[in-house]
Amino acid sequence: MLRRNVLANVLGGSWAALLALILIPVQVRILGVEAYGLLAFLASTQVLFSIFDLGLSPTMTREVAKDVSADLAPTRDLVRSLSAVYWPIGIVLGAAMFASAGWLATHWLHLGSLPIDRAAAAIRFGAVAILLRWPVSLYSGVLAGRQRFDQLSALKAAVATVTALGGLAVLLVTRDLLAYMAWTALAAAIEVGGYVALLTRVVPDLIGPPSTRVMFDRVVWAFAAGMGAITLLAMVLSQSDRILISKILPIEVLGYYALAYNLVFGLSLVQTLVQSALFPAFVKFNAAQALDDLRERYGTATQAFMYVYNLPIWLFVFFGHDLLSAITSRSTADHAAPILAVLAIGFLFNAATALSYTVSTASGNTWLPIRVNVAAVVGYVPLLIFLTVRWGGVGAAVAWLALNLYYLPTMLREVHRRILGIDSLKWMRWNFLPFVGAGILVFGAGKVIVLVLGVGNPVALVVAIAGCLAYVVLGYGLLGVPLRRQIAQSVTDARLRRLVVWSGRT
Repeated sequence: MLRRNVLANVLGGSWAALLALILIPVQVRILGVEAYGLLAFLASTQVLFSIFDLGLSPTMTREVAKDVSADLAPTRDLVRSLSAVYWPIGIVLGAAMFASAGWLATHWLHLGSLPIDRAAAAIRFGAVAILLRWPVSLYSGVLAGRQRFDQLSALKAAVATVTALGGLAVLLVTRDLLAYMAWTALAAAIEVGGYVALLTRVVPDLIGPPSTRVMFDRVVWAFAAGMGAITLLAMVLSQSDRILISKILPIEVLGYYALAYNLVFGLSLVQTLVQSALFPAFVKFNAAQALDDLRERYGTATQAFMYVYNLPIWLFVFFGHDLLSAITSRSTADHAAPILAVLAIGFLFNAATALSYTVSTASGNTWLPIRVNVAAVVGYVPLLIFLTVRWGGVGAAVAWLALNLYYLPTMLREVHRRILGIDSLKWMRWNFLPFVGAGILVFGAGKVIVLVLGVGNPVALVVAIAGCLAYVVLGYGLLGVPLRRQIAQSVTDARLRRLVVWSGRT
């Protein structure tokens, strides 16, 4: 079931990420870098608002995953009770942002040539979308806890398809920012409707009063408080760069930074999907005190993760300018490519520690990430301000890289030592450094070839594609034997399923 959950989650999420990536160059070309910077500000605001989730979504997943009752009464009580808290929070946040749209456009953002009235109207549409989309995180937590990742993945893919294709059509027909933002609000309504429909199928009879037991359950709220603190710190660390840039630099700079960030952030979405698929399984292993099983799953997952993740990271580092030139323009690439290269390495370090965080929270240990992130905030925020003021977008990217490098000797090492009981240096030798070396070797060699030949697009892109194929082969050879066997077995199973389907049709 674990492999199926991870695969379903990754496939659905990867499709959504791919559609979002395809839409980025269209947004930049049609709306312009300044308008794209405004879209990035709205996206960051929506993510920042997840502070007010108060840890309820991961709490929902953890508690639902523990529910083994036949009638799902505990899950039903939990959904009713937490929804009674969750919906009003979203309404207040959406209303507050709607009311402050004029102030944000006038006093916070440096809009350049973008008219203030149009920016304020776009922010109001964004506020409506945030309000409507607010409960999606909570409902996703229920579905993840029930391990209905196949249905959840299908819903995510369907919503992403409708949102992206509709947005593309609106952009091509109207070429107007406000029309696009109006579609974003409508798409949010479609999305939340889909989640409500699926949730009522998975957990029927949800209409009813909140449960007194849940509302005063100290264990539930203690875990939620811990996760809320983690979320608060994570939002400060992950969103401060764009919020700071939006305040002190022209919105055009935010557009370049957001373009680079969103390209590599698509990988982070896949990372999040893998984490959410593994979280219920890690919870069960911890509850059963099956430490050997937890170590095995963690080791296999991290090695597979690093194998997959290093390919796009080093592609962005060495061929980012060529890719950006192909999908936007050379001028845009000149500004965004240095930011992309630095951010990509930062995201690699972030991915290396991602599953250690999942292990920590699945074991109920919320104090460890809180302690690590409190120290991170103290050092990161002043560094971010200094480097952004001094070097602009590239400076903010350097601060992001330094932050994620810090997690290796802190978060990663402490989880390995305290919870998993494994040696971090040995983990680095087997699961991290080989794939980093393979990526640098293959794509670095490709870049040298391009520079020696003195060629640009499209030859550089052909060399980049060849580098991807070379990395797939080289990296596969670096995987452990058990993981290679699992991959081979998965391929064999897929072929057998296709054969059975084909035989049934004939």
